[in-house]
Amino acid sequence: MRKRLTDSSNRAAWGLGDQIFSSATNFGVNILIARSLGAASFGAFSIAFTTYVLFLNLSRAVNTEPLTIRFSDVDHSSWSEATRRASACTLLVGLAGSIICGAVGLIASGDLAASFLALAISLPGLLYLDLWRFAFFAQGKGHRAMLTDILWAIFMFPAMFWVLAAPDASLFLLVMAWASSAAVGGVVAAIAWGVRPSFSKVRQWLRDHRDLTPSFIGELAAVSSAGQLALVGIGFVASLAVVGAYRAAYVLFGPLRVVFQGMTLYGVPEAVRVLRDSPQRLRRATRVGALVLALVALAYGMALMVIPDHWGEFALGETWEFVDPLVIPFTIGVMGIGLAMPTYIGLRALEAAREAFVARMIVAGAEVAVTIAGAAVGGAVGAAWFGRTTLFLGSGVWWRSYEVRLREREAARAGEVAEPVS
Repeated sequence: MRKRLTDSSNRAAWGLGDQIFSSATNFGVNILIARSLGAASFGAFSIAFTTYVLFLNLSRAVNTEPLTIRFSDVDHSSWSEATRRASACTLLVGLAGSIICGAVGLIASGDLAASFLALAISLPGLLYLDLWRFAFFAQGKGHRAMLTDILWAIFMFPAMFWVLAAPDASLFLLVMAWASSAAVGGVVAAIAWGVRPSFSKVRQWLRDHRDLTPSFIGELAAVSSAGQLALVGIGFVASLAVVGAYRAAYVLFGPLRVVFQGMTLYGVPEAVRVLRDSPQRLRRATRVGALVLALVALAYGMALMVIPDHWGEFALGETWEFVDPLVIPFTIGVMGIGLAMPTYIGLRALEAAREAFVARMIVAGAEVAVTIAGAAVGGAVGAAWFGRTTLFLGSGVWWRSYEVRLREREAARAGEVAEPVS
């Protein structure tokens, strides 16, 4: 038991550490480009980066999530074969994205064209590296994912500084240095572990997991659109200043999202392992995880509540005056996300893609509608209290969906055990 807990803790540490490192490198890239090339070039890069994130999430929905859900804690040959198929499909998603980005780059002009043309060349490599991160966590080897990300950084930052040192530094070359370095990390991982893409099995991969991917893609659309719709709605019924305050509060809680994402990276493969041992163990782990994440969110929010005003003004300038009243409702909201996150992970382990999609649509839809209504009634404060309280209450939707599917699994497991006896 002690060894099992130690192994699980180590995997959790690698998951959180890798997510922090990955987020930190992305932050560093954004800061480097913003400081080096100015606002216009950074704006063009930001649009390209957002496009990259869109295709990244699409690739995860189609490839990496099925890989971690169905091929965690399996024998090495099964994992290798699944990784071959998923990596091939990932590269094809990247190629499709490259065609789209290339078309945008040819239509656009200036820095925007440069960003999209560079992304068109390097997008498959970016997605390929991300696939390997998830594959290593599915294998229970989080340290390999961290090493792969470190390898990317070792190639990336020197290349970017070399470009900046040249007299003809351009956004195109900077984006190429950032993105193409990812391909190096992915290729090294593939060679080191002898797992090459298997393009002949892509159709079979898509067919085998077609029960999961539509719901995952639907979730992606819901997550991507909910926040944007809420901001647009706030701007429509209130003002741009209210939008700015609400968005600034959201950014202020960004570090918590890094923690939650790190737990997801580790949590889904871990939940698959626990579920195969015992559904009851998964329920206990989910409850403990929900309590821990909610307390972490509460502690973070309380820290923001008591910081001196001049600290907040240093971070957000004059915007802090409008953000300060939003800290309490946003804390309630992230506590709700913390309570729901382990059930999201549990539904993934249970392969309950449709239930997770329905829960996501209910909570996201309610959040958007109630946030806009709150903004109409009380500006930024009203939007925060209405919308974030909805997120907290929405954790109950996630828990209900999770408990229904977990009880079904427990009943099926009990039937399997009883059948030989009868």
